[in-house]
Amino acid sequence: MNAVFIILFCDMISKRKTNAPPAPQISAQQLEEQLRKIGNHLKACRKNRTTQERFSYETKISKAAILKCEQGHDMLLSTLLRFINGLEIPIEEFFATME
Repeated sequence: MNAVFIILFCDMISKRKTNAPPAPQISAQQLEEQLRKIGNHLKACRKNRTTQERFSYETKISKAAILKCEQGHDMLLSTLLRFINGLEIPIEEFFATME
């Protein structure tokens, strides 16, 4: 039963046609710039609230991870969400107020 389903599913996928244009690519420079902007905004919001040490204690995010986020290094989405949640700012507001 499972083998038949897999064969039918694979056949269906292979026959699927997509008319969607390819997604635009972001350059490495643009990506770094966006990460830097997010990092700067994280830092500004956090500094308005507390110190890195206290924020680390409250959110259970290591100080090293906080520093990397604030410097604009690549980060896990879960870390970004925990960081924003720790700031007690709705995610929509965080990005809406980012310069």
